[in-house]
Amino acid sequence: MIITYDSAVPLIVFPCADVAQSLTLTSTGAGQLLGTSGEGIAGFLLHRFKRHFIWSFGANPPPDAVLSIWDLAPFAWLVNPEWAVMNECPRRRFETNPLRRGKFNGYLDMVAQRLDREAIFADFASRLKAK
Repeated sequence: MIITYDSAVPLIVFPCADVAQSLTLTSTGAGQLLGTSGEGIAGFLLHRFKRHFIWSFGANPPPDAVLSIWDLAPFAWLVNPEWAVMNECPRRRFETNPLRRGKFNGYLDMVAQRLDREAIFADFASRLKAK
């Protein structure tokens, strides 16, 4: 990780807090989006959604359980860059001590500030239905 942050390679960053975590679904919402047939990629993703809750909390998810699908953020941006508000931000030097903030190292990265959750999930649902 230090090599990546100290390199001149431009990075595109999707922070979990306040950005990627906006891609949340309840158990009920996941069932509505992915269907309940258990077939194909939708069935696989619904199974993963439920298993993630079990792994995290040790129980089956109740209908109002909420989980974020962070991994969808960069793929959504690749499909349609307009779904993400991006800003150029200075990259700080990577510090192994979490209490220290690294100094600006001279590089700029594109950092997502906000995602269009509704557009992302609508597109995702339409692509699942097309299969």
